[in-house]
Amino acid sequence: MFSFLNPKAASEQKAHSAVEATFRHGHAVWDSADVERRTSLLRRVIDIKDDRLFLAYVHAPWSQLSNDVRANLALAVAAQEETQALTVKMDRVSALGHKAGETVALRFSAEQFSEFFGQKPLAPTAPSWPSENRIMGSYQAWEKGGIEGLRDWLKENKLPNWNSEEALGTWYALGRFCFLISIGSLEDVRDVDMNSLIVSGEGGLMATWRMPESAMRSFEHFNGTKLADAYSVYKLINNGEMFSRFFSLFVAEILGNDVSFSANDFSNGTLGQLLRGERVEMDPFLTNDVSSMFVKTKKAIQPYVCLQLSEIYHNFALALRPY
Repeated sequence: MFSFLNPKAASEQKAHSAVEATFRHGHAVWDSADVERRTSLLRRVIDIKDDRLFLAYVHAPWSQLSNDVRANLALAVAAQEETQALTVKMDRVSALGHKAGETVALRFSAEQFSEFFGQKPLAPTAPSWPSENRIMGSYQAWEKGGIEGLRDWLKENKLPNWNSEEALGTWYALGRFCFLISIGSLEDVRDVDMNSLIVSGEGGLMATWRMPESAMRSFEHFNGTKLADAYSVYKLINNGEMFSRFFSLFVAEILGNDVSFSANDFSNGTLGQLLRGERVEMDPFLTNDVSSMFVKTKKAIQPYVCLQLSEIYHNFALALRPY
């Protein structure tokens, strides 16, 4: 009586009730299980070499099984159903991530890129450091012919123009950045589920975009060399002016300028370095359009994913609670 006044007694009673519920559920499952499931459960709890004896156990009613076997069967049922519930949860989280990735990809589409950047002039050369072969070639031309030899060599070995497909790849890199920020900043998501959301979400991004080769090159170049620095700069943003400057950098990068996402330069209030020493005219209207779409996409993705995750976690908890 009044066991609620004794937390230990209440806890023990709750644990006892859970055990009884598990035992009752095991009984119910055994009675309704077909031969295949009974066989699967029994192999988990008893080791009988005699096939005839094992078959007798398979066909035995619950009441004729020993207490130890019944207890182990009840635990095996619970473990089996927990595994099934976990599999269902993981599949749903993965599907949710893929859907979120598709949604971001459709917003950061080639059509949207054309609307924003189709009439904008691109930088004259590709934003990359000279390759080792280019450095050696120019050095050898200088050694052989001096300044005239170098000038002739440069005329014959011009850097390729930054084209619209390469700009598209960097635009897609911004879309991936938006996805990672949207998902990565969610709270109360288990690590394993966060990893599943991101991996499956990136699958959704790539399956939707289907990039041409040159777009893939610039996409991978940005993600491999500048993504981490861009994230470091993004974390520094604490006001509207910094927010606008950050997206000015991204717009310049998309247009073919080799932007350094320097956290030091950014925090000091400068626009950021263009590695070839060039300056570009920033378009505040384009920057606003791009940043607004980034924010709208983030606001659309996060509530949807949170709501779906809440439902997934709720159903998983229901599947695990005592019967």
